[in-house]
Amino acid sequence: MSTPNPTPPPFPTALADLVALRRRHRRFYNLQTKLLGWGITPAEVRELDLRNEELLEQGYDTHYDSMRERLREIDELEQQLRREMWIEERRKREQEKEKEKEQEQEQEEKENRGAQ
Repeated sequence: MSTPNPTPPPFPTALADLVALRRRHRRFYNLQTKLLGWGITPAEVRELDLRNEELLEQGYDTHYDSMRERLREIDELEQQLRREMWIEERRKREQEKEKEKEQEQEQEEKENRGAQ
């Protein structure tokens, strides 16, 4: 039994992984949708079968409604992660601005001391 990783992956890595997961699931879902409505080519049938097997091996339910729900959840996770990334970047920028202000104040204090 493996122990959970105590530190989450960096935001860009986590986002890239999530986008790749969404892309794979979206392609499978789109093939399912096409199969239900318009019919698909033999190559698409093979791709659908392969993706179905992969998803089943990974423990996913490949039913059409389950895929739609999973894609909705993945989209929500992606949006949440993007918000968290934005908040983190904003916090870093604010910290940098505060440091710059502190350095400017220190410089002014040094100049004032030197002038006296």
